[in-house]
Amino acid sequence: MVNEPTVTMGGPPPGWAMDAVEGPWVVVLAYDPGETTGWACYRTSVSLLRTEGTRRALARSTWALGQVRASPEAWRVGQWVSDNVDRMLAAGRWCYEEMMQDEDTWAFVYEGFRLRERSSEESLLAPVKVASVWKDRLRDVKLPVFEQLSSGPLYTVSDRRLQEWCMYRKDSGVHARDAQRHAIHFLRRLASEARLREELGL
Repeated sequence: MVNEPTVTMGGPPPGWAMDAVEGPWVVVLAYDPGETTGWACYRTSVSLLRTEGTRRALARSTWALGQVRASPEAWRVGQWVSDNVDRMLAAGRWCYEEMMQDEDTWAFVYEGFRLRERSSEESLLAPVKVASVWKDRLRDVKLPVFEQLSSGPLYTVSDRRLQEWCMYRKDSGVHARDAQRHAIHFLRRLASEARLREELGL
């Protein structure tokens, strides 16, 4: 049994009129897979992204992030990848139940991995193994999945920018923040790339 994920949440200050914000809305769930997997979920108005820009749209977004790791028992018996993915999916279910609304559009994003040298080290291969099992589990769900490399998010969503946007949470964990970068980077792409919006039906 996988427990509910530990969650760090954020969003607009109390009293902001969220009902006045026009849709459509997108819920982006991003993962940074590995031995410890970070996740981040953003619910954002696509209209605001396009008309007001990413920074203003983020200010009216609700978001959550965290990170998961397989149990010591799963590591002991060599089932850590499957257990890690179970916990990733539990975080996804939490996002769906707590943040998704009826007319929202889903988008899944994950950090792709390019092995630059031959290696059999478990830690180096972990992102590939976890992402592969996760994508296989999603195969029958028929939801859009997008791969992003690490370079774009690291450049466009630095720690300094997260702090400026009041979205930096030091205690959330480094992998959670990496997933957060991927979610925000994808939203920036969604604001500027018509092809991406068309693919999501937005």
